[in-house]
Parts: sequence; structure tokens; C-alpha cells
Amino acid sequence: MSQEFKLQDIIISLAHSIDMVSSFVHQHHLRVASLAESLAEEAGWSEEQKKRLILAAVLHDIGAVSSSDKAELVRMDVKEDHAHAALGAGMLQSFAYFADIVPVIRYHHHHWHNGAGSKIHGENVPEESFLLHLADRIEILIDPNLWVLDQVEKVKKTIQTLSGAVFKPDLVDVFLRASANDAFWLRIDGCSMETVLHRTLAHELPIPVDIDMLESLAQTFSHVIDFRSRFTATHSAGVASVAYALARLKHFPDEKCRQLRVAGYLHDIGKIAVPSEILNKPEKLTPQEFNRMKAHAFYTHEILSELGVLGDICDWASNHHERADGTGYSFGLDRRALSEESRIMTYADVLTALREDRPYRKPMPLHEAIRSIEIMLQPQKDDPIYQLLNQHLADIDNVRMLAQQQARATYQQIVRPN
Repeated sequence: MSQEFKLQDIIISLAHSIDMVSSFVHQHHLRVASLAESLAEEAGWSEEQKKRLILAAVLHDIGAVSSSDKAELVRMDVKEDHAHAALGAGMLQSFAYFADIVPVIRYHHHHWHNGAGSKIHGENVPEESFLLHLADRIEILIDPNLWVLDQVEKVKKTIQTLSGAVFKPDLVDVFLRASANDAFWLRIDGCSMETVLHRTLAHELPIPVDIDMLESLAQTFSHVIDFRSRFTATHSAGVASVAYALARLKHFPDEKCRQLRVAGYLHDIGKIAVPSEILNKPEKLTPQEFNRMKAHAFYTHEILSELGVLGDICDWASNHHERADGTGYSFGLDRRALSEESRIMTYADVLTALREDRPYRKPMPLHEAIRSIEIMLQPQKDDPIYQLLNQHLADIDNVRMLAQQQARATYQQIVRPN
């Protein structure tokens, strides 16, 4: 695998994913990034520090997964160090290229406390976190239904009253200087996410892609969707492990086996377009809710197709709800159009789902799970993928269980850190 892509492409893909969850959060990210850029320029920050700040701004509320989270974000008195900040940081921490922005996101609702907030747990809170918090709250104070220049004095007064207790005073001074010009306010809605990122990453070299880096990126994408619910927190890890095990049993080359593991991590990224209330519903979905749910396979294809380096992985991941008789979704493919790799993804997804604890049922015993797979998928008896699954069922399921145990430990460390 000798391809390259730009960091900008990854972040735009993540940003588009966020837009599927909430156009409000997406627009909020863009406006905060614009404010943060203006404030950093006024403060005279270096290009590297500005880059950390703006990239964190573009993704800072990625951990806001529920309607209640989003409702709290628009309140000026949102809880300090709100859980969505730690969850968002945790979602991104497995990808090395985000290492610098993870702590910025983790503490972007941390208060200054008249200087006492400069450290937390003995560690320095990043300066970028304090400026991101300031930009974030300025944006929240602006009423989108009113002309922005009519609100300037009210916003400035509110920020000034919180200087010292909530916001770092020297950064408030930066804001007061920058905000004296109309251009500061009018620029907030003046560009697209692509423009902001292009400006921020103009001198960033393309990233060489190898399979190790691709797996790391895939895990990051999987956390963005799976960590929205404790019931799905380990699902993609389970699917990835089963897909990899089946590929090994099929004697695929090592790189293809690992590419199938990548597809397993990515297969449900389209569920980011599904409200968490549907994902967590303890009863059977209504027909309308199921229609919303099943669109996720199409959105998986739409999101992943933006990352051209994925190649066939995009199709393998997107086809996990297609069926050999053509009755699946979202493209109605049948056995003539479904590769062995796509069929591996289908078996991996169904086995993992049946063996998991879900809001509406307990895990299905293994012997019942394979019977349900036969009923649901109606595999041909000579299908080599089905034969491998049936012959090695206990070993494959054990691999799944171990992978999901490890993923749960990671999730619990993020949502309940020491």
C-alpha cells in the first residue's frame, strides 16, 4: 500500500460525519474555529500553536452524542469539564496524528479559577484549551436570529464579567482588542470548513499510508460511532476480529486480512447519522425508526468514499447488510455482485450482533446464533465462508469475545477514568 492522503481529508470526513448527527454542532464547530483563528492571530501565536487550536476547534464537540448533550452545549453555564469533552478526546486518542489536539479537546470546558485552574491532576492545562473555551462560549452567546453587530456590547460585557473565574484574563484582553473591529464579528460566518482547514494545513505534507496507520485511523472512526452507547461500545471491535479470523482461515494474504479488519472497524460509521435515542431504544423499532436505522449502510459508503485510499475497503464495509438473494440494503446487491470479502463482513456483523448484549435482548447462545444466521442469511451450503464459520465457530467466537473485552476496557477507561 503505497498511497498518501492529507490530514485535511480525514478531518473533513469526520466533520461531515458530525454534520450527519447534528447540523447545529457542525455549524458551531465552524464558527468556533473561525473565532479561535481570529483570537490566535490577535494573540500572535505561532503557526504550530494556531494549528493545534483550530484542529481542536473543528472537532471539539465530537463527544456530544445525545440530545441532552447538545441541549446543554447551548447553555452558557454548561458544566465544567463536561463528560462530552473527555469522551471526544477518548474517541480520537488512538490516531497518532491527533495526539496534540486530544488534551486540548479534553479540557476545552475547564475554568481558569483565578489561576488555580492552570493545572489539573498535576498536569498543565493547554493554553489552547483556555482559548478554545473562550471562543466556544463567545459563539454560544451570539443569537443566530439577530444581526451580529447588534449584539457586540452584550457579548463583551458577559465575557468580561467571567474574566478570572471562568476565562483566563489575558485571553479576555485579546478578545476585547480583536472584537473592537467589525471584521472580527463578520468573519464568523465568512468561510467553509474546507477553507478553514486548507488555510490551517496549507503547508502540511501528505501522510504516507501503510496498513498500520490505516488500522489506527479505522479504530478512531469506529470509536466516534461505537462510543455513543455502552451497548455498541465494542461492536466494531468484535466485527473486525471476526472478519480478520475468517480471512485468515480463507488463507488470504496478510495485508488483505488486515484490510478486512479495517473494514470491520469502519462498517458502522454511517450510524453516526442515526439518533442515539434510536440506537439505545430498549423496544422493537417502529417501521419509521427502522427506515432511519437502515440508512446507515448507505451513509457508511458516503463517508468512506471521501477517503480514496480505502479502495475496496469502502465497498466491503458498506455491503454488510446486503443479502445473496438481493433483498438486503442499501444497494440491493445479490450473490453475483457480492465478493467473498463482502460476505465475510456480513457474517462477521451478524455473528457479533447476535452474541452481544443489546437494549432489547440478552446475548444469544452460540448454538442459537448459528441457527439464526442460517435463517437470516440462508447461505448456500457450499459457500466457503459459511463453511469456515460453521466449522470453526467456537474458536472464532472466542476471538470475538477477547477483542470485545479489550475494547470495553478502553471504553470504560474513557468514560470512567481513574
